[in-house]
Amino acid sequence: MSLGAIFLYIFGNYFFKDFIKDKFLVRFKKLEIKFKKSEFMYLMVYRFIGGIPFALSNVLPCIFNVKVRNFFWATFFGITPQLFLMVSIGSGLEKIIEQNLETPKIINLLYSPDIYIPMLGFVGLIILTIIARKIFYKN
Repeated sequence: MSLGAIFLYIFGNYFFKDFIKDKFLVRFKKLEIKFKKSEFMYLMVYRFIGGIPFALSNVLPCIFNVKVRNFFWATFFGITPQLFLMVSIGSGLEKIIEQNLETPKIINLLYSPDIYIPMLGFVGLIILTIIARKIFYKN
């Protein structure tokens, strides 16, 4: 987890909490009710699904009074799969570039197991997030 996420959470929670609540709480009233039921689970799903600007997803826990412990662990478990896949793809690209003296063609990149296995994982992650959105956000 990045220090920036923790910094934004602490900064927003202690210095701008009233301002943030006044601006955003009216828009997110239904979400506040869901967060009160299970803040860890909803925050983790929020982090896992993505599609939410990172700065906003760091400020939302301040609005809903999420405990720092729940914020830390939900962020850790929610972001880990995405980070793992991105690092795997980057590592595979680095390996292919180091092995070739010439620039590899895109077809060669796509057929390399160092690339297509993480890409399949990425597609699986996208499918999983679509399913999670349908389960948690039935509206």
